[in-house]
Amino acid sequence: MNLSDVTIGITAFLRPGYLRNAIETVGVSFPECELAIADDSGYPYSGHPGKWKTSIVLPFDSGLCRKRNALVAATDTKYFLLGSDDFVFDQEARKGVEAMLLVLKTDPTIDVACGRVNNKPYEGFLEYVPGSHIRETRFELETRFGLTNDSRVWYDVDITANYFLARTETIVPWQDELKIGGEHALWFLRMGQAGRRFVWVPGVNINTATGLEQDSRYIGFRRRAFDGHNRMKQILDIKDYIDFNGHKS
Repeated sequence: MNLSDVTIGITAFLRPGYLRNAIETVGVSFPECELAIADDSGYPYSGHPGKWKTSIVLPFDSGLCRKRNALVAATDTKYFLLGSDDFVFDQEARKGVEAMLLVLKTDPTIDVACGRVNNKPYEGFLEYVPGSHIRETRFELETRFGLTNDSRVWYDVDITANYFLARTETIVPWQDELKIGGEHALWFLRMGQAGRRFVWVPGVNINTATGLEQDSRYIGFRRRAFDGHNRMKQILDIKDYIDFNGHKS
């Protein structure tokens, strides 16, 4: 399947080795795709420039949401694939993108086709009660429909992992102020409130790389996710967020 209508958007921060690997794997497995990179590391990527449409350099630590919004704004293809600098865009990933694209082309009422990261289940539903809570409920494929790993079948959900193929024109912006943490549930909830339809596509997966070059400051910045989570709760006026495992935060 030709994927020339797909832009792969990659957010990058303080992990030059991971970004280099992501760019190289895109070049091998997705040669016809547009590639857009948004980086707020504070220094330019020093590897081989490769072939990409857009390289967006944002001020240091602009945050994940600003980078995603910049990528979408720079996309002029019909479809946008959300990526990260630690993703491995190999042939398994390509098969998954082809499956998600087929879903979107088959059913025009679907706005976002979603997969998994490292094959970790993270698809389900959101119960939002303003002034009280958000509760995640896991999608149980085995009990609801019978076990299948067939990407020709898909299921409506409210939230998945941050790996999906979307119709570019239907994407609702992320909350710019959230640098990390809290942006995940907030975006899925707002997309749902805007009438966007999500489906999870079984068998679609992308893996992450490990052990590559990263700045020593990266972990410290990553640990701020708790602050973003609390800000999300303020924005949505909730006291508790209850995750798939029943943990309350």
